[in-house]
Amino acid sequence: DAAFVRHKRLTAIPAEPQFDLVLAYHVLEHLPRPLDTLRELAGALRPEGYLLVSVPRLDALAIHRDFKYCLHRRNHIVAYTEACLRGLCARVGLNVVEALHGLDERFSQGQPIRMRLLARKTAAPMAVEPDPASALKPVIEAFVALRQSA
Repeated sequence: DAAFVRHKRLTAIPAEPQFDLVLAYHVLEHLPRPLDTLRELAGALRPEGYLLVSVPRLDALAIHRDFKYCLHRRNHIVAYTEACLRGLCARVGLNVVEALHGLDERFSQGQPIRMRLLARKTAAPMAVEPDPASALKPVIEAFVALRQSA
């Protein structure tokens, strides 16, 4: 609280658009209904406002091999592929303008363990990928390989 004395604490997501930027930094993986929360966050953005979202990256499991970080029954209850998160953003009127994978080198020793997407609120959201579940096939294969090697 001392670091943010000029700011007010939010106890709920505002229903009216009032923000140009919202950060959802490692929030969505803890929520049982993340689409509802994304919808509320999008509603709190002014037109052309941005949402920066960061979550554990399930679709890179074959590289980082940390399944328990991505999905943990008490902490991380929802896991995301990039196709899934892009689809959720599109469903609430947000267009992903940048996947910030280049930050892995700086923040996670080059490991693609976290996904960071910057999305913008627009009047015409992008189309949803027709088969976002197809991104799960390599994840399932990586998980099976990890379990067999354990």
